[in-house]
Amino acid sequence: MTATSDCPPPHRLGILANPASGRHEQILGRRPPPSDVPMATAQTFDEVGQALTELNDAGVTLLAIAGGDGTVRNVLTHILLGEVFASSPIIAIIASGSTNMTGHDTGTIDIRRQGWQPLVAFAKDPATKHARLTQRSVLAIQVAPDATPFCGMVIGAGAIDHAVTYTQSQLHSAGLRGSAGPAIAFARFIKALALSDYRHFQTVAMRIHDNHGHTVDDNAMIFVATTLDRLLLRFRPFWGGGDGRLAWSVLAGRARGVLRRLPGAAWGRPGRGTTPANGYTSARADSLELDFDGGFVVDGERFVADSARGPVAVSIAGSASFVSF
Repeated sequence: MTATSDCPPPHRLGILANPASGRHEQILGRRPPPSDVPMATAQTFDEVGQALTELNDAGVTLLAIAGGDGTVRNVLTHILLGEVFASSPIIAIIASGSTNMTGHDTGTIDIRRQGWQPLVAFAKDPATKHARLTQRSVLAIQVAPDATPFCGMVIGAGAIDHAVTYTQSQLHSAGLRGSAGPAIAFARFIKALALSDYRHFQTVAMRIHDNHGHTVDDNAMIFVATTLDRLLLRFRPFWGGGDGRLAWSVLAGRARGVLRRLPGAAWGRPGRGTTPANGYTSARADSLELDFDGGFVVDGERFVADSARGPVAVSIAGSASFVSF
């Protein structure tokens, strides 16, 4: 009689790398992967699809993504909505992008410090005690009813739209990457609130409706929704209860006591007056409809909503498993 084992089978490791990511040369340029690991390079959305098809044909079940939030978003779109893989691979993020918000939450592989050995060892023995597996739901975003949906982890509008645009145009070009850019952008926002200087932080008229019946129809200073547990700077600006795989929050332009209440709300510790009546709303849901005109950001990329075409729809595309050490 042959003995059976509960040990999971080994994985086939493969790598998708974006050579245009902000820190590609600093990481993969100095730590090239083992020669027996299949690797494909891609920059555009279509190139990512072709690269994933090649890696799937090579039998890859453990996918290392060397890129930033945009690359991860494109990969998730092809996997969950394009069904490139028959079975979704486990994902390992090698954070070579400029911001890497998703990786900050799910965990990353530090190739510069650890090398490739931990990832190679996990592929051979997925039961290793050193691995941390994290499951996250993934958003599906549809800019308009006639638009093709795509995946993402974080969607934001209002001051978030401005902050990302400012960070990418002014700070990344100056070499400020990682958390430095968002920290400076947040400080500028606080300064603007203190001085009542809203030249760069105009409110956005938004109607937000979720599948549990929560509705906000107001001028929003900040709107954010995500399936991540925490954002950059360890922000957790969500305190609403209820069921749902995504959390969403709104700071209205009319919000009272913003300088006093915003820090607690940003880190998920709202004070007594952080209520919808005072301009602070937070809830959990599985789908949202956003009716507004203007820019919004998904994982660092900017899009434009047009209420004449219909609302922006946010739902759940599925889930993904991430490994880190």
